[in-house]
Amino acid sequence: MPGQPSTQGLATALWARLRWLFLCAAMLLGVGSAGAADLVIERSYFEDPTGNMALSEVIQAPFKPAPKVLAQGFSRSTFWLRLVVQLPAQGGPLVLHAVPSTIDKFSFYLPQEGGAAGFQEVALDFSSLEKSYAWTSAANAPATTYYVRASNRGSLAFSVEVLSASDFEKDEVTRGVFLGAVTTCIAMVMLGLLLPTLTRFEPLHLCLMVNLVARYFIYLAWFGHLQSDQMFANLVSKEIFHFAILVDIASGNGFQWFLLQRAGLSRWMTRIGLAFGYAVILIFLLFPFLDRHVLLQLAFALSFCSLVVLLGLQPLVYYKKRGGQLLIGILATLMVAWAVLASLLLFGIVQPQASEINFPAWRMLTAPLFFAFLVWMLERQRREAMEKAQTQQMLAHQQAHQESEKRQVQERFMTMLMHEVKTPLSIIQLAAASLNRHIAKGSDEATRIQSIDKSVDDLNALVERCAQAEKLAQGAENPQIHVFSLQPLIRDVLDSLGRERIEIRGPAAAELKSDYQYLRVILLNLLGNGLKYSAPGSRVILHLAPVSREAQRGLEFRVENQVGAAGLPDMNHVFSRYYRSEGARSKMGAGLGLWLAQEIARQLGTEIFLHHTADHVVFGLWVETA
Repeated sequence: MPGQPSTQGLATALWARLRWLFLCAAMLLGVGSAGAADLVIERSYFEDPTGNMALSEVIQAPFKPAPKVLAQGFSRSTFWLRLVVQLPAQGGPLVLHAVPSTIDKFSFYLPQEGGAAGFQEVALDFSSLEKSYAWTSAANAPATTYYVRASNRGSLAFSVEVLSASDFEKDEVTRGVFLGAVTTCIAMVMLGLLLPTLTRFEPLHLCLMVNLVARYFIYLAWFGHLQSDQMFANLVSKEIFHFAILVDIASGNGFQWFLLQRAGLSRWMTRIGLAFGYAVILIFLLFPFLDRHVLLQLAFALSFCSLVVLLGLQPLVYYKKRGGQLLIGILATLMVAWAVLASLLLFGIVQPQASEINFPAWRMLTAPLFFAFLVWMLERQRREAMEKAQTQQMLAHQQAHQESEKRQVQERFMTMLMHEVKTPLSIIQLAAASLNRHIAKGSDEATRIQSIDKSVDDLNALVERCAQAEKLAQGAENPQIHVFSLQPLIRDVLDSLGRERIEIRGPAAAELKSDYQYLRVILLNLLGNGLKYSAPGSRVILHLAPVSREAQRGLEFRVENQVGAAGLPDMNHVFSRYYRSEGARSKMGAGLGLWLAQEIARQLGTEIFLHHTADHVVFGLWVETA
């Protein structure tokens, strides 16, 4: 619409604002690393499959060159890292800093002070309040060798740096500022999600909130923000950290599946999503019993399979979408692709770069922004859908109002028409009766007068039928159910239609539980229809037979007649309003009789049925007896 920005324009404007936030975040993480000079000049590692080797044995082992980030995936081995550190010439305080702070067992070995032989062990594990270790080096000390021992029940990937105390403080300030930025971003997104989650309780929003909380917890633990606080260090255990990882995996994948479901999943796609959901539930049930190494490996493998399937399904679901839906699909695909890359890093299939050890920090900054944008787009689509529904409802209301006014005009017209038509018909009928008294019976003039009288009767019946149809359509009358005898009803009908061609078969003595006038109209229409369209001179038979339905006693009326010149009725249209077959158009009528009879029958709680052979037609209905 003119004057409204396009989706592409909105996305461009949003990215123009967000890129500055990304640049600032990059500067926050980069300032510390640029100003913090790592004093490690050589890294090498050794794998101990048993995990029982002492340092004295490890020193003699063959070490391999190691990257700055040592990533070994899910391994039960213990890994030793040998660091050769170029100590500053002036000496002074140094700090060993390791990321992440969530490794199960992490020990630092440094030479004994005072030139004594051997190494001093310092344990820095998850429960330690210290996420780094500080010591002082002597002035003009040569390059010194240190050892690090690490093992983890989850994926093993860690980085170790040796920094001067001043550089470490700068790095800590940078991490603190970044923590504040992440916390602010999380708080804003959570506040934005709180209202729609509480008001509508959508699984999509709920998964998103749970996922953000789990990610934030993992981020705090990864960089040691939880361990550095006495209260949190006592409350948070490694088991809770592992549980948070499972919650992160389950809610993240759940969010992507629910997002894809909103775009439209086929039945087989939905079954795949449900299968992954049941598998996640099973892993949660096994959490108290299964070995943590196996449990986490299963959880990450399941997550990886789910993400790969999502990555394959998203193009199939979104490729025909337009506008905002397509943009949501592109963003969701990028998020899943990023998660797949993270899984490859965790499994050790792809070797991480030095900066990728900070992956949880980058994820913690970008994920809320991605989520916030997606939720904004979804809420925008929901508002547009609501506005469209409101517009359609308003149009429907206006149309209903117009139809009501039109119906009222039609009703007034029909009332006027029936009044205006009945008056001259009555005058014609009186005149015909008056003339008939002065004309000899059997003469040509008497025959013509009888024809006039019959035509007037037909017109009166037509007008009366139109009036009944209007009343029924308006719901002006409701059936009055009461018990009455069948015999007076049969006499009334036969007196109206004549007894010459109508034959009654079956017991005429019964007590019916229905509306007398409504049932009379039905029988008049069915028998009149049979008389009009059957073969000339043939009999119309009214069969009466006791029939029980659902343990309820009743009487079945069946009107049978031979097929006349009009032919067999159309089973699909015979009860349609104003419908008349080609063969029936030679007779006077408005196509209302059978429709009217069927509508009245339904108001009485029954229904007219029809079946026929090549020579006979049968209309019938069932009526409850007292």
